[in-house]
Amino acid sequence: FPSHDTDYISWNFRRAPGFFDVVCATATNSYDATISHNLGVKPELIIAKTRGLGASWAVYAAPVGRDWYSYLNYDSPFTQEVNVWTPNDPTASVFHMNERTFGFSSGGYVAYLFATCPGVSKVFSYTGNGSSQTINCGFAAGARFVLIKAFSSATAPWLVFDTSRGMTSGGSYYLILSNTGGVSNDPSTVPEDVALWIQTSSLGFTITTTNSYINSSGQKYLYLAIA
Repeated sequence: FPSHDTDYISWNFRRAPGFFDVVCATATNSYDATISHNLGVKPELIIAKTRGLGASWAVYAAPVGRDWYSYLNYDSPFTQEVNVWTPNDPTASVFHMNERTFGFSSGGYVAYLFATCPGVSKVFSYTGNGSSQTINCGFAAGARFVLIKAFSSATAPWLVFDTSRGMTSGGSYYLILSNTGGVSNDPSTVPEDVALWIQTSSLGFTITTTNSYINSSGQKYLYLAIA
């Protein structure tokens, strides 16, 4: 890319203590890879991938737990595997990865680390109510970026919403990160679509749909929101 007559979107995050950090390193052949970082607080969302192999984007999420993992490029639910992010929870200076699980036994990898920073970002979870609900992120002027993934049982995609493309009462464009298909009459093959699902609110964001991807009654959802 870029390709002629094709639209693109990018989200750019500045590395900042307490909010976001990027770590690049080279794996060893140990079972437990211990990686230092400069986030300054415990990372609550980690997205990691090898830089030289055709591997998936492995995801750690504190609201789900250390013994669970998912892949950013698949719709599959979080999978439980004891000590998959071995052997301890992330700390303010290090995190751990099971190299045998994620294919990091050799070569370089990159990891993106997010944390809750008051007034700036929020990594947390909510339970769907099958109606409408407002998620309070503690922001002063609402969320501008929201990443959502169902994790308690259902298979569902990773969805991204942002105020550049909507999050208003008129509609919300969303991107399905696991979908690389082109425009089609089948919604499951379209990476971007629009629906009255979510809009920004004064303290965070409001969900206005009962769609199972983001608000099925009793389902638990992981989210990253950025003001």
